Amino acid sequence: MARAEAAADALPPQVTVTLLSRSGVTLPDPHVTAAVRTAHRAQFGAACVTGWPGSPATEDFPLLTGSGAHLHGRPGIRGAYWMLGATGPAQWAAA
Repeated sequence: MARAEAAADALPPQVTVTLLSRSGVTLPDPHVTAAVRTAHRAQFGAACVTGWPGSPATEDFPLLTGSGAHLHGRPGIRGAYWMLGATGPAQWAAA
């Protein structure tokens, strides 16, 4: 991607990428996720809560759960991760 951006700007495509750190894959606990989904449906209604497909995106959220035990010393922390949007499922489908 960096090389393509350099080429698009007519710069010499001599790009060096250095990996400084890496985040783990976000794998929410299915039981915690189900509880959060149930609470959201009860609060906002089923029409406002939808599923979200898996994504290759990553971030630092896993470090707050048991996956980050090497940092905070607490194994077994379960987490739920959800996406928040302002566009409803019907609007997405229509688009």
